[in-house]
Parts: sequence; C-alpha cells; structure tokens
Amino acid sequence: MLLKKLVIENFGCFPGIHEVSFSPTLTLIIGDNGDGKTTIFEALCTLFEYSEEKKDNFI
Repeated sequence: MLLKKLVIENFGCFPGIHEVSFSPTLTLIIGDNGDGKTTIFEALCTLFEYSEEKKDNFI
C-alpha cells in the first residue's frame, strides 16, 4: 500500500483542513514540540483502526 496524502480535518491540534503529502520513497516528519507530529500518527492509527489491544496483529 502506498499512501500519497493524508487529509486531516478538525483532528487534534489541526483546526480546519490540513493536507500532509507523502513521498513514494521516504517521508520524514520533523517539527518543534507542539507542531502536530504525534497528531499525524494518531490520525494514521485512526485511519487504520490501530489500538494498543490490536498492536500484535498490526502489520
């Protein structure tokens, strides 16, 4: 599976609509504290329905 972009709307510290684009080879998420790096990963976990209870089955 290749993720091209993630659109976040009113999620975590992102009010409104924000788009995160991913490279087909390598994507780095870099920023200061409070910039929303963890929120991006939480949005991806929500997208893939990941939870701590399911982490052993997550690929």
